[in-house]
Amino acid sequence: MRIDRFFQDFLAEGQFGIWCFVIGVYEFGVSKILVGLSGGVDSAVAAALLLEQGHEVTGGYMKNWINEEGIAGDCPWEQDVEDAHAVAKTLGIELRVVDLIDQYRDRIVDYLLAGYRDGIT
Repeated sequence: MRIDRFFQDFLAEGQFGIWCFVIGVYEFGVSKILVGLSGGVDSAVAAALLLEQGHEVTGGYMKNWINEEGIAGDCPWEQDVEDAHAVAKTLGIELRVVDLIDQYRDRIVDYLLAGYRDGIT
């Protein structure tokens, strides 16, 4: 399954709260693992430990938000993706950046703002 398709399915199923996750795919006795790299310590250590155990590891970064509408709050995605690239480079693994901005806006942000507007939350 392509990484971007996995992330789209992941969002479609309503699994919004998980930021650091590991998916193992086993083919021909060789484990290939996609590690969600946020650029933070937890995901970096998870990737390093999996490499240490002999797994083939690829990093994935979900680009979810660019605040172009001036909505309150801050998401420093540019620094996060730089940090994720630095982790991947240090570990010697590939990093794939998947753009999910539209899906995140549709399924998370618009839903949250509608809830505020309608007095649900």
